[in-house]
Formats: sequence, C-alpha cells, structure tokens
Amino acid sequence: MCLFRSDIDKIGQIIRESFSVIKEDNKIEGYEITSFGYLSIHFIAKLKDEYKGPRYDNIKDIKFEIQVRTLAMDAWATISHYLDYKSSLDVPKELRKDFFALSGLFYVADTHFEMFYEETLKARAIVNSLILKPEPELDQDINLDTLLAYLKHRFPERKHSTLEHMSALVSELHKAGYKTIKQIDNKLNSYMKAFLLYEKKYPPAEAKEFAGIGVVRITLAIGDEKFLEIYKTSEANKEIYRRLRRIIEEETALE
Repeated sequence: MCLFRSDIDKIGQIIRESFSVIKEDNKIEGYEITSFGYLSIHFIAKLKDEYKGPRYDNIKDIKFEIQVRTLAMDAWATISHYLDYKSSLDVPKELRKDFFALSGLFYVADTHFEMFYEETLKARAIVNSLILKPEPELDQDINLDTLLAYLKHRFPERKHSTLEHMSALVSELHKAGYKTIKQIDNKLNSYMKAFLLYEKKYPPAEAKEFAGIGVVRITLAIGDEKFLEIYKTSEANKEIYRRLRRIIEEETALE
C-alpha cells in the first residue's frame, strides 16, 4: 500500500527491476465510475534467474503475487469485500447507484489527495524561496511550513526538532497572538541578548545549545508575558525570564 497514485508507478518499476514479472493486471487504467470492484495493479512474478545457490534453489521457480494500491483503494477493497458482493449483479438494484457512487468517491478522494500533495510541495517551494534568501520576506502567515523555513534561515547551525514539536509551537504562537513570522523575528531581535545570557548560564542538560525551537520558545517567554503564561515551565524559570526581560528593557530605556 502507498499514499498516492503517483507512487504506484514507482513501486511497479522497483518490482520489475527486482523480480521476473510474468504478468501484470492493471485494474486502474480505463477505470470507470460504473466499474465494479476495487482498483489495484497485480503482478505475478518470481525470483530472477541470477538468484542462485542453496538459499534460492528451492524457491526461485515459485510464482507469487504482489498487489499494489493506495490506502484509499485498499479501504474500498476492504469495505466492498465485507459487503460480500462479488459482482455488480449481486448488488440489489435499488442500491447499485449508491454503491457505484461510493466507489467513485474513493476514486475522487485519491485524486484530490494527490492534488493536495502536489500543491503542498509547490507552496513549500514558494515559502522557501521567500524566506531562505539573503533578504527574507518575513511578512508570512505562521504555519508549519513557514516556521520550518524561518528556523532554517535564522538558526542554520542549530538542530531542528520534530514536526510534532514544530506543530505544537505553531499552536502556542497562535494562542499568544502571533500571526506572522515577522512578529516572531522582531521579538527575537529585541530579546536575543537575554536569551544568550540564559543559555550561557542554564544550557540544556544533554547538549551545548538549544535547538531552534527552544530559542524561539525561551526568547518569547522572556520578552512576552502573554507567551510566558502559556509556556509550560516552572515558576522559578518564569521568574528568571521576567528578570531578564527587565534587564533588557532597562538597558533599552537607558539608550
């Protein structure tokens, strides 16, 4: 099983290169909404002759089948199999229209998953072109893609966290009222000195420095009381952040 229909051709090519394919049965090409059954490509294959020796001699002539389909195709195959209808004639006449409509919906879902994935790649490329350049355009809405690009731009030498942690930070930023990457960048510029003081005195336990996501969280916790309220940390840490904020604000006032 694979995620997208475009993956099926790639998997098929790997199968052809890895085994001797005896027969291919493509149930996807020429698909019509009124077709019965599920979509997939079936390969009847065996090991190539080049596989020789005791490990392969007893099995190299055994034929086997590989079925390749998307998750949506497999879901429809599972459901239609559970209904026990082996052909369109088995389906009661009054239910056929709905049955074929459901089959079409799974096909449409596959199509739009593919389209959405392609558009996602295009959108990420655009975001990277705007942010990952010498003079980045940071007036971008905060989402997972823009935050990832920004952290790579701002902290190229620091480690980057998992997508799950990135997504959690996106949620925290929105709760604290941040709408654009530029707002984050402005706050980091104002309180980066305070963060570096904190990192020097309280480095992370298992590393020499914080990951990019940690820089953002701690710096915003120092410079923004609203973010600090939703930031999960000890009361002792919160007091440290507030003290650092006062130091920076006092220095700024003197300037």
